Amino acid sequence: APLGAGGFEAPALAPGRYVKRPAGTAWTYVGGSGIATDGSLITAGNPPAPEGEQVGFLQQWSRISQSVQVPAADAGRYRLSLQAAQRVNWQPGGYHDFAVELDGERLAVLRAPGASYEELSVELELSAGAHTITLRGVNSAGGSNTTLIDDIRLERIVGANAMQGGGFEALELAPGSHVYRPEGTA
Repeated sequence: APLGAGGFEAPALAPGRYVKRPAGTAWTYVGGSGIATDGSLITAGNPPAPEGEQVGFLQQWSRISQSVQVPAADAGRYRLSLQAAQRVNWQPGGYHDFAVELDGERLAVLRAPGASYEELSVELELSAGAHTITLRGVNSAGGSNTTLIDDIRLERIVGANAMQGGGFEALELAPGSHVYRPEGTA
């Protein structure tokens, strides 16, 4: 399942610039989302982009999304990984978090720990057909906070890398019950 433009290098911007909702890219930008070069107003206090010279950004409750087509032979478990950083912003103590959604269903809420880029990831199941992957600002802290995002990768998990039983559904329990140290599960 190819994911395009995970490095946010298109369209190429002049040094020190940013643009909200750029058109003609693999991503669809909504609200205060866009792309920024190193040293722009958006990225000035942060380290350089991990991949290339531009990053994507999510401000407040904005979002970016991309559709992927999964051939039947490639259906299965995937890991969506990305590099993320908190924008060095004007609100001391502020932070920005964002959700990863698959076809409108929230899979996880992620938060970059600081102003330096760090890898975040979430696992997802992709069946054959078209899917939409969305990164949506949650902005739990409120205010004008932003996450910088770069180097998004969607990679199939196979063999020894595949985690089995990640949904913890192998052992059926009565509603409201629990069991310590279950046996016979992955």
